[in-house]
Amino acid sequence: MSLHGLSGLDDLYFHGYYYAVPSGAPTRNTKLLFLSGPEAWGLPELRFHDMYFPDSAEESGHNQFGNCDGGYDGTDEDDNWHGGGLYPNQWVRMEAYAHFGTAGQPDGSVWLQRRTETMVDRGPESPEAVLRNDGCDYEQLLVWSYHADDEGSPTPGLELYWDEIYVDNTQARVELGNGSTWTSSTHFEIQLPTAWDDSSATVTVRRGVFAPGSTAYVYLVNRDGTVNEQGFPVTIGE
Repeated sequence: MSLHGLSGLDDLYFHGYYYAVPSGAPTRNTKLLFLSGPEAWGLPELRFHDMYFPDSAEESGHNQFGNCDGGYDGTDEDDNWHGGGLYPNQWVRMEAYAHFGTAGQPDGSVWLQRRTETMVDRGPESPEAVLRNDGCDYEQLLVWSYHADDEGSPTPGLELYWDEIYVDNTQARVELGNGSTWTSSTHFEIQLPTAWDDSSATVTVRRGVFAPGSTAYVYLVNRDGTVNEQGFPVTIGE
């Protein structure tokens, strides 16, 4: 699946739940999120998450950025590797965010989080923070764009299901969590905003997994990613 029309954005936030069912031998590589130019797999590219197998590998994934002249601006170095497998046969929350910054300047940032693990966190002033070049713009986001089946026996396979995909040009959002604090919550449901200003936010409520009569906690994430640690309790209606 690919989402088009992203050119000109300064910020990109992605949220979704995936369910992975692997089969056969471990694949040598699968790509869960891949931001590219007008052509699929075309430069520029920002690989939020390349996953290498087996799942038990301590460093089984990496991220990298490629600009339009084919350079990779330091993002293929060892410190871009991170651990963690796919966590198969369960629903897994994945979030990614990129601030593309100024063309040619190391003032961008990118992070990737899965479940409660921060897997990628690249900030300003590092070589990896040059995420934009003049005349070289991202256009599409590919969601699970690749799974290698050219090595291994039996042939590697993967069924991958996505749900609750949400994409925005800001981190600002409202979420319902199942814990009384942000850090203790293990499940979140993003709410769809209908109005937003400096003093209030209006959303269309999505219950998700929360049953009528149960308690959920409201969290408001600001544009800069800060969030209230203590949730506001609400009772879920019909």
